[in-house]
Amino acid sequence: MGVVAVVVVVGLAVPTWIGGWALLAHTACISGGVVSTQIAWAPLSLENSPYGGLARVNATVPSDTFGSATTGSMLVGGGETNGSIWGAFWQVVVGVSPLQNQTVWGPGTNVRCTAPFTVALLTVSHPQVYTGEIFSWLGGPLFGPNSTSDLSEPTMYNLSSSVNASSLYFSNGFHTANAQNVSTCDGRAQLIPVRSSQFTVWVRYTSSGKSTAIPFTMPSLQRFSYSFPANFGTWQVDNLSAPGGPGGGWAFNYVGPCS
Repeated sequence: MGVVAVVVVVGLAVPTWIGGWALLAHTACISGGVVSTQIAWAPLSLENSPYGGLARVNATVPSDTFGSATTGSMLVGGGETNGSIWGAFWQVVVGVSPLQNQTVWGPGTNVRCTAPFTVALLTVSHPQVYTGEIFSWLGGPLFGPNSTSDLSEPTMYNLSSSVNASSLYFSNGFHTANAQNVSTCDGRAQLIPVRSSQFTVWVRYTSSGKSTAIPFTMPSLQRFSYSFPANFGTWQVDNLSAPGGPGGGWAFNYVGPCS
């Protein structure tokens, strides 16, 4: 009888650690509470314009992304030309919480932590929004008018020199050509629509001298429109919303004029 009892207990306990559902106890991913807070600017939408051409974007971001108790969405939009970059940013309070697996008595589905930390973005008490051209400062990398490439585009933006003026980290630059080139060397202009449903931002957190970049995937329905002038040249395209990418629209690298 003792052997049978042990077998039954083991049979009930084993699913707690290796199964998807357990009867005796189950594993849950538990937050350890907020360990870090900061005020930062969260990008709602980012848009690169092709050299020689123009781009526009309209973005819809659910309000509850930032802890809003009301239903609805935030709408932003804008455009840039000739290599300039446009961005929309919303001021938020960023909270970082550690995660750990814990055993909880009772039946339930095993849900294990997939990351060591989680972040929450909450709108500040008196929210502000910024929309307009970014990365156009004097003495910095040239990403304003006449910029031919989005290579090495910075991964964050300081809206001013004041406190709490830095953005969260993002990846909006050109890394590799992963889509078909755009060429207008046949003489015809092109107008290409692109859609994206989300993009990822990162929060930097340092503990015990170790820095971690914590991802936060933000829902943002973005409708881009890219215009390329006739008989102007060829552009390489990095589709940021391709599988495994950070999300967003396109980034460009101008190859050269038509021969």
